[in-house]
Amino acid sequence: MARTLVVSTPLSIGDIVGRAFRIFRQHLLLIGKTLALPTIFLALGRIALLVGASFGVKYMSNPAAGALWFCLAGAGALTMFGAMINFWIRQMALVRFLCGYSPSYQDARLFLKDKIYSLVALSISSFMASLGAALLWMIVLFVSMPGLKAQGLLPVVSSVGLAVGILGMTASLVLISIVTQLVMTALALERGELGPMIAKSFSLTVHAFARSIVFLVVTVASIMLLAYPLSLPASILVFGHMMVSGALTGAPEPNVPMWIQVFNSVWETIVNMVIGPVYYLSYGLFYTDLCVRQEGVDLIERLDEVEAEEQAKRLSSSGY
Repeated sequence: MARTLVVSTPLSIGDIVGRAFRIFRQHLLLIGKTLALPTIFLALGRIALLVGASFGVKYMSNPAAGALWFCLAGAGALTMFGAMINFWIRQMALVRFLCGYSPSYQDARLFLKDKIYSLVALSISSFMASLGAALLWMIVLFVSMPGLKAQGLLPVVSSVGLAVGILGMTASLVLISIVTQLVMTALALERGELGPMIAKSFSLTVHAFARSIVFLVVTVASIMLLAYPLSLPASILVFGHMMVSGALTGAPEPNVPMWIQVFNSVWETIVNMVIGPVYYLSYGLFYTDLCVRQEGVDLIERLDEVEAEEQAKRLSSSGY
């Protein structure tokens, strides 16, 4: 069956983000039903981790009680881990379906069932790459700093070295971040192993690095504009309690009650359920747009459609 991609012609950055929001609104019910269950388990895991760790520290003087609370925290962490994986699979299946790479959500789920190990490997690879890049540029900064106190041209050279180190670290970490998100998206949209996906996503990003940075800035800014009003109820509750409690007790940093911390964790999990699909839908559309621009995917899709039509005509004319 030929795919019907949502992106069939090159789009501007604004069109990509705007289309992601429109797709989210049009399929809000499907997205809510799909992500509700892992969100509930994520919230329960966060509550167990928060409560278990807090009371485990509080009752450390009592080994038996402390151990029970820390066991609760461990169970919460495991629940969160499993729920996060399930949430990712469901979320990326939605991206695959809503971007037109699968005819149905169920088909997209089947496609993603074997991608978990690739996701874990990608997470480890991304962390190691970020750590290696940070250490490399930190060495450049460390070598450049002593020359600032010297005489002659050495301070100028050192200043250039510091500037190169700062810019290099920033560019490297941004590149790794964008490539990681594109690989994560590619795993959901394309068939293939992790290695070729990393190479392809790196090539797509490098050939459109400036555009990728603009996309990242616009997308993050749009998500923050969405997340800010959604996060206000929890923020107002925490800030209001601290203001009232501080005014009554005179404490500069009053403790936040456990029930407020629990409410804040649950609310934050719900907000992430809203902004996550928009964020990854944007990346799904951006990845497809890059493929259209650099690989002519839209032309390939049209040729496939023409071939499918010709084959259907031949079968009908032959009596099948």
